[in-house]
Amino acid sequence: MNDTRAPRTLLIPTEDILKPVEFWARSLQRHSLFAADPLEDIRSELLCAVVSRWWSYDPHRAGAATYADRVAKSAHLNLLSARRARKRIPTIDTAALAPGEANVTQRVSNVSTTNLAIDIRQTVAGLSHEDQLICSGLVVLSVSALANTLGMSRASLRRQIVHIRRAFEEAGLHAYLGAA
Repeated sequence: MNDTRAPRTLLIPTEDILKPVEFWARSLQRHSLFAADPLEDIRSELLCAVVSRWWSYDPHRAGAATYADRVAKSAHLNLLSARRARKRIPTIDTAALAPGEANVTQRVSNVSTTNLAIDIRQTVAGLSHEDQLICSGLVVLSVSALANTLGMSRASLRRQIVHIRRAFEEAGLHAYLGAA
């Protein structure tokens, strides 16, 4: 096999390479999920991504600045996705409070969030195994996706959800359920 790629060179951070890293770092810092992170940390993370991927740089395909921009943009999107995912993956206890936490606290002002989480946990523990699976699945999946995963129709799943809602109402969590 004849390797026609150019020989790999050592990355020396020049202005061409630092400009896209700086651009994507500032872009990420302006996002609300990264507002508390220092710009220097974000910049370092993106620069590490560029340096670690430099071995795959081929000067015949793109210039150094273009390659650095693409890698920094990819790292930018990966960091943003990871931060969003971390924000979205709640436990069964906190999932119930996450969508409208302020509204739940307003409707159930005499019950603390901790007590509500305990009540939700106890109610879910009292459900059948299948209903517990549905509750766990609804934390991260839509009704359609969960029905697909469980191999049942959406109508059947909705009937199960109505049954689960009745159990929550019987447990005194009707204020948490709201109007749905």
